[in-house]
This record gives sequence, structure tokens and C-alpha cells, in this order.
Amino acid sequence: WRICDPLLAVVAQEGRLLGGAVAIALTMLMCCSIVMFYVEAPSNPKFGSVADCLWWGTTALTTVGYGDLYPESAMGRIVASITAFLGIGLFALPAGIITAGFRNEQMRRHNGKSGMASPSADEEELKDLLLGLHRRMDAFDGRLQAMQLE
Repeated sequence: WRICDPLLAVVAQEGRLLGGAVAIALTMLMCCSIVMFYVEAPSNPKFGSVADCLWWGTTALTTVGYGDLYPESAMGRIVASITAFLGIGLFALPAGIITAGFRNEQMRRHNGKSGMASPSADEEELKDLLLGLHRRMDAFDGRLQAMQLE
């Protein structure tokens, strides 16, 4: 189960942010479902209760859209479109939090507990290149001085 250690560490470190994302998701679900109930229920009997609208909201926010409930009015379709777009962003939010958490965890594990940033491979390669150039310049300078003394 050691393979799950990074995931558990990310969830532990980013728990508050992930909890906030869940709270936002539940708030969006409630708001979209209640708005859809008031918009669509008078003209569409399939949206007869808030519970039915919560089911619709869940499928719309997750962009699954089973097709068992769908709005028929123009305003209902506008609300559904907005809900679908919000659903895409809804899943992007925790994905970004988890991705940043994995990156932070990787950096923490790579750098040890010191928190000091170690040079990357590109920085090391550049350092070696500059050191080589410096040595060549010193050698060239030495030959140039020797030629001037002659």
C-alpha cells in the first residue's frame, strides 16, 4: 500500500482546499437544482419535485446527462447550458488542487525535509558548461600572455 502514500499525503495536505471544492460542488448542485425546479416545473411534469431536480442537477453537473430528465422550456435550456459549463469547471477545481499537491509532494520528497531547492538537471548542465567555458578562457588567456612575452 506504499504506492498510495503520495495520494494520502496530498489529501492530508490539501484537505481544506478539497473540502472547499466539495462545499462549492454541493452549493452549485443545490442552487442549479432549485433554479431548475422553479423554471421548469410549471411546464414540465418530469421536474415535479426538488428531488427530481437534484437528480437532474447531479447528471448535468457531472456532464453525464442520462436523458431521462431534460428541460423543454427556453429558460430551462439556458439554465441547463450554464449548469453544464459549471460542471466542467467543477471537476477542474479539485483536479488542479490535487495536481498542485502532487507537485508539492514530489518536490518535498525530492528535496528532503530541508526545504532547500536543489538545482535541476538543466541548471547543473548549464553550470558545467559555464565552468568548461571558464577553464577554456583561462587557458586562452594564459597562451595569449605567453605570446605577448615572446
